[in-house]
Amino acid sequence: AIAKLPFVLNPEENLKNNRHTALGMLNSVLKKYCKDPEERKPFYEALKKMIDKKHLVLVDDLAPKHKEMIANAKVSYWIPWNIQFKDSLSTPIRLVFNASSATQSGLSLNDCLAKGVPDLVQLLSVMLEWQMGPSAFCGDISQFYPTILLSEEHWQYQRVLLRENLDPDGKLLEAVLVKLGFGVLNVSAQSEETVRRVAKELWDTFPAVAALLILRRYVDDIAKSTKSKKESLQLIKEKLNMLIKGWAVAGEAPPPDVSKDGVSVELGGNTWFTESDLYTLNNSPLCFDKKKRGKLPQGSIHYDPKTMKLDKFVPNQLTRRMITSSLAKVWDLCGKVTPVTLKFKHDLRRLIREAPLWDSPISSQARALWLQNFDIMEEIRNIVYVRCSRPADANRYTCRLWILVDAAEWGMIVTVYVGWERKNGRYSCSHLFGKGLLGPEGLTLPQKELHILSVGADVKELLSVMLEEWIEEILVAGDSEIALCWILYETVKLNQYNRVRVINITSKLSSQNLFHIK
Repeated sequence: AIAKLPFVLNPEENLKNNRHTALGMLNSVLKKYCKDPEERKPFYEALKKMIDKKHLVLVDDLAPKHKEMIANAKVSYWIPWNIQFKDSLSTPIRLVFNASSATQSGLSLNDCLAKGVPDLVQLLSVMLEWQMGPSAFCGDISQFYPTILLSEEHWQYQRVLLRENLDPDGKLLEAVLVKLGFGVLNVSAQSEETVRRVAKELWDTFPAVAALLILRRYVDDIAKSTKSKKESLQLIKEKLNMLIKGWAVAGEAPPPDVSKDGVSVELGGNTWFTESDLYTLNNSPLCFDKKKRGKLPQGSIHYDPKTMKLDKFVPNQLTRRMITSSLAKVWDLCGKVTPVTLKFKHDLRRLIREAPLWDSPISSQARALWLQNFDIMEEIRNIVYVRCSRPADANRYTCRLWILVDAAEWGMIVTVYVGWERKNGRYSCSHLFGKGLLGPEGLTLPQKELHILSVGADVKELLSVMLEEWIEEILVAGDSEIALCWILYETVKLNQYNRVRVINITSKLSSQNLFHIK
């Protein structure tokens, strides 16, 4: 695949030479990280990897016509770069490019490019489907972005400055990023379009691969559940080995090239223990230090309940900024701990009224409350979840979903349960998805019940598409008689707020699938 930079502004009119900015950044990074030859090694290895794989090409190594083309370019853009640390098995240290660095015109390369539309819903779809079948597998596409070449006519907009061996006193070198690079605005959307075109080419010959690329992939991660381990292995061995550097399969230990510890893999923000087919939310222990370049400062301390007291670990001068930062680190895409995180949101809303300033110490009463919340955050890190709850005596591989909604004075919840019919005629049910919302202020309780029922209708629409191959029916229920009356009695005159939600619900839900729970 070959891509051009999708300019929405003319680069020759809106970009100015920024070589001096890139050179200043280069010198600053090398002085900070690469003074000592021993400390320089991992950074040089990261650079050498990019050069060996032909992502970065030195200008001296270009063909004469390409040298001439770049030398004669009316306008060039030099991308400043920095070091980024990441908790990654394959690339713990990365060179990250900053195409948002402004030139003398005040505009950067990214300011001149189209962005595309990110789709986080696709990740939710992948993770929910991954929980449905008795077996599952996951893997990631090797070198996702840099597999796409940049058109030669735009090479002058991805120029890079280096020094020989990354030595701060080394010879100055010039290079070109000849593939789609991290940090350039258009990369995500163009890589997604590339995958869609590849899938289109594969529909006739490899339909299973094409379906995975479109429906069961988020960026470079692919995950899917299947009816059996045999089906998982057959899909991988016969269809997918060409794409992926390593696969993890339920019931087997993960291969070393995708696992840090030999027992688990990271997927969608969760830690999956493949052999036991269990997973946990991959939330880090409590820490109030700030990351710099993706890495915590040397000497940073994480909370350890076995050796520390929480009251001593949490700063006495606790601020709303610290609390908000800690709360934002709780990753729970599928809503496994929704009642708890909704409580956190409610307590944070109250704190905003009490302490509107970000960095002012909160009161001792508020600190005591958040000590309890921090303790709960640590507890939920230890919960282990079963990936697929389908019992061995289930009648079939399709199931029903119950979407239950409720609202209270300050909070609203929608939660989804999957139910497998067993041979004895009863159902085996377990939690699949949840979402908690703070109640809009100024509304009556029936209006909040109607609002969350409308959200439940939206969730029903999403799940009917996301899990189409696994579900046979979706039922929705709430406990508000007034909200249900607004929906069912067509002659009742409603205000605009209620009417909009009633229309949304009736357009997505049949009255036969809508239930009242006393």
